Amino acid sequence: MKKVVLEVRKVLMTAGVEENIWRYVRELVSALDVFGVEVVLATFGGNLNNRQRSNIRRWKNVEVYESHFKQDWEAFSLKDQDLAGQWLLNLEVMTLPDLIHLNGYVHAALPWNAPILLVGHHCPHTESGAGMKPRKKNHWERYRKAVIRGLLSANCVTAPTKAILSALKVQYGEFNAVVPIALERGQAAKKRSRKEAAEWLARQYLSFYARILGDFRGAIVPSGPVEGVDQVTSFA
Repeated sequence: MKKVVLEVRKVLMTAGVEENIWRYVRELVSALDVFGVEVVLATFGGNLNNRQRSNIRRWKNVEVYESHFKQDWEAFSLKDQDLAGQWLLNLEVMTLPDLIHLNGYVHAALPWNAPILLVGHHCPHTESGAGMKPRKKNHWERYRKAVIRGLLSANCVTAPTKAILSALKVQYGEFNAVVPIALERGQAAKKRSRKEAAEWLARQYLSFYARILGDFRGAIVPSGPVEGVDQVTSFA
């Protein structure tokens, strides 16, 4: 069987400006830069701060588009999310990415042209018992339905930790999930330098990206490592 290696050279990635998601994005984008992968970064939640802008100036591979749209889990509004969705679709048409990497839920259900990797971070439903402010029942129900549509629409879903991924399954049911990369990265980092660990993380995502793209295009992707990229857990 002939091997077909599909390279992802450009990714459209969403990101919130709050610290925990920005830390995740900063580490991943910095590592992807080493492999020459371009990132179109669409930010939510207001203007970037000076430290975040300093991060961006060090990246050679990033084109940033800022917005004041709230993230879907912050304050769900159908009108706001529809406007944000149209903005994202316009970015896809403008930049022509190979793959969409969403760090949120509801926009996975948009009519994208490229395949989607959804990475779950926060969810008020799963965190409602951990200090999240309660909201009106109809608000929760609209949000819940939108999240389910997003999870089921994504080509692949993962999360930074096994706990988050498990909580999403308990709350929303089954979807096409894979083992969290960050969990394995933490174990691997004990034997690697910070730079080596970051590059390891990028290799895992590049392997994810290639397999998602291959499945989306109906190509034959080798079951082993993709062009020197470490093998990751196969899709469930």
